[in-house]
Amino acid sequence: MDREIYIGENGLEKQIMQDLERTANPADGLMTVNELVGGYLATKTGVRQSTRIGYVTVQRILKKESFGNMKI
Repeated sequence: MDREIYIGENGLEKQIMQDLERTANPADGLMTVNELVGGYLATKTGVRQSTRIGYVTVQRILKKESFGNMKI
């Protein structure tokens, strides 16, 4: 998820609110497959190292393919 982070007064809160709005409804057409996968993988904690490596591999493949940049 390559996004610019807003710096300044209330900047971080603004970025968090934008992220929440976007992830609250991924079907609104603003989120890409890569962003959805990245958000999902961020929730996957406590998995084995081999599982984590598999997730990273799939994420890398999606970033290279045009499918990963498609809007949901």
